[in-house]
Amino acid sequence: MISVSTEHDRHVIPNWRSFGSTVSLGELDAYQTVERNFPKVYDIDEYIIDFQINKTTVHASELISAAIANNRLEAKEVEEAAYLILKNSDKVTSLQFDLAKQILSPELLHKQYINHHHEEDLLRYFEDHETRIKDKIKCARDSLKQFNFNPVLYVELSRYYSIIGEEAKSIHAMKIAMHLAKNNRFVFRCATRLFVHYHSEKNDYLEQMQRYLQKTPMVSHDPWLMSAEISLSTLLDRSSKFVKKGIGIIDSKNYAPFSLTELASNIATIEMFHGSRKRSKTLFKEALKAPNDNTLAQVKWALRKDPSLEGSLQVSLDSFDTKKKFEALTYDSYFGRKDFNETLTQAIHWLIDQPFSKDAAMFGSNIAATLVSDQDKAIALVKAGLLSHPDDPGLINNYAYSLSLDNRPDEALDMLNKMKASNIAEETKICLKATRGLALFRTRQHERIEEGRALYQEAISDTKKMNNSNLNWTAIINYAREELIHDSKNAVEIVKLLDMIPSETKNPSIDFLKSDLMGQCLDTMKSLVANSPK
Repeated sequence: MISVSTEHDRHVIPNWRSFGSTVSLGELDAYQTVERNFPKVYDIDEYIIDFQINKTTVHASELISAAIANNRLEAKEVEEAAYLILKNSDKVTSLQFDLAKQILSPELLHKQYINHHHEEDLLRYFEDHETRIKDKIKCARDSLKQFNFNPVLYVELSRYYSIIGEEAKSIHAMKIAMHLAKNNRFVFRCATRLFVHYHSEKNDYLEQMQRYLQKTPMVSHDPWLMSAEISLSTLLDRSSKFVKKGIGIIDSKNYAPFSLTELASNIATIEMFHGSRKRSKTLFKEALKAPNDNTLAQVKWALRKDPSLEGSLQVSLDSFDTKKKFEALTYDSYFGRKDFNETLTQAIHWLIDQPFSKDAAMFGSNIAATLVSDQDKAIALVKAGLLSHPDDPGLINNYAYSLSLDNRPDEALDMLNKMKASNIAEETKICLKATRGLALFRTRQHERIEEGRALYQEAISDTKKMNNSNLNWTAIINYAREELIHDSKNAVEIVKLLDMIPSETKNPSIDFLKSDLMGQCLDTMKSLVANSPK
């Protein structure tokens, strides 16, 4: 049966996009609304002077690099340097050209993204995904031969490596960027996301990243970095010393609301877990004054986690002019409107926007396979997920599940037999057991169907023992569907089986699939009665 990665607690981890996309979202803008008394950490005057004297593309690129590394994009010389790069496109790399283009017109590429990545382009988009990423890696490496002190290039290289699952290379490139730009918001937020992405019991990435953040002086007054440190502390099950300071920053009113959005939603989540609902509601309201996509997704998750928040937090996504809110829209269309075609569309956008997101691949493949019945799209999403998460058992399970539903059971069984993953979570083991049962049913061979039936029954029993209602209901529905397909005369017994599931589960997938299958059973029974001998 399908495996879904959506029930875990959500944390306000910085999203990781390209530099140009991050600029267009305004997450590198200055954060104060009043003058602060601390000095700038670094200055870029020497780069400005060099550019004014030389006016070459090399010096223009170095100036842009320095401006990026030190959050000085507002300098007029930076704009001039970007124009020079655009005028000499034949002398610069495509990455340098794109960065200059986005600095001058950050809205342009965002609009292109929205206009050119519709659902119907999904299969074509992911068909050459790995090749395109490898081309970008080559481009970034070539650029670094000439501009080997450019931290943004190393961050971009790290991101590309993460998309194709090259953990060691991705971590190495990011550490170089962190060394070159020790007080930079963009670099450290991207690094936080990367270290969380690759965290496991086999490494101490979270501890490393927390130490990096705690050492940079920027963390004490930059709410974006402060939020990142608090998130890492939460993941490490520790109390952050910056929570109290963060509340002070929020209450000070010295920062623009957009700069505080992630910090406020982060601390609001902590307060929610601690049972301080009044404080949590206040902070979530603060976060919603000017939210980014991360905050909207966090608030929507919090409302599902603690429905008592709904009374004071009315969140209509249409009322927020927030860019790239694909994750929030995915779950909103699923839980709120129960529009599964729209859910799939938004999940596709979410994965294209954040191609290393396992949640986007898992949830999207679930919707495509079970609720939209489009196995081509489900498999495309799973393949994209496996690119950055090779050998992931949940994604492999979903791949085999879609192959089985597409009546390709031998391919599904072959995939399950070759799976190399270890340390598989118990819930995923049960999903794999049931998916093997599905594949055996679809072979249409009597002995193998008997084996598949036994596996489904084991899965149903296992989920009941572990007291996982949603997984138990999913196993029942999948088993019932296969029994009905195998022999429609079983319709009466299948109805009894489906009656084990409550009439209202608050799980849109379960409710829809049970209703649909129950309808098939009733239609079958009517047909059997009508065609029976008089």
